[in-house]
Amino acid sequence: MRKKRSFFHAILFVAVLSSLNFLLTSSGRVEPKSGVVRFMVMADGPYQEEHFPIIRKELTEISSKVDFVVHAGDILKHECSAERLLRSARLFQFSQSPLFVLLGDNEYNGCTCPDDSLRNWRSTFSRFRGNWQSQDNVFYQQGRPENAFFVREKILFVFLSIQGAHEFSRVESDRRMEANLLWLRHGIESHQDTVDAVVVFGHGGLLRSTNKR
Repeated sequence: MRKKRSFFHAILFVAVLSSLNFLLTSSGRVEPKSGVVRFMVMADGPYQEEHFPIIRKELTEISSKVDFVVHAGDILKHECSAERLLRSARLFQFSQSPLFVLLGDNEYNGCTCPDDSLRNWRSTFSRFRGNWQSQDNVFYQQGRPENAFFVREKILFVFLSIQGAHEFSRVESDRRMEANLLWLRHGIESHQDTVDAVVVFGHGGLLRSTNKR
């Protein structure tokens, strides 16, 4: 019987911090290499009108040099507008590579009507990467389409709905975190013999505020 590997070589957790706006893995002209995955992480915006052309320029110039792009949440600020989400979705389509959007607390549990806000987010961004055809092996958690994972170059990339400081319901928060752990476990157990590393994306830190438990 073949001995099962005990675990992966590395696990990386990527979360959005208040000081993070753009985190780029490379600059300049980059030639693709086998076994290497390059991705771009952005967050916190577009908050204001002047941010739209800036983000459009970044996406147009840089996204073609990476395998995928991640928006780590907080598209909105001081408003929970479905129209603003739609405008942002149209902006994100300037990306030349598949773009994944994480659910931020500004779009959900920081809103006055979080249930309505979650429905607006899901109608706009659930399976949003479907606008690009090059990323067809993405799996979504049933009932929580904001959670997803895919494998590329023997790396498991996991997207989880980990919120920040706001909490409107302890019961909802506990259920969401339980669903996150189940989805992470499912991804790892499904690929433990075929991947060497795991990268987890979340809007809030694992040890911050409501996520300490």
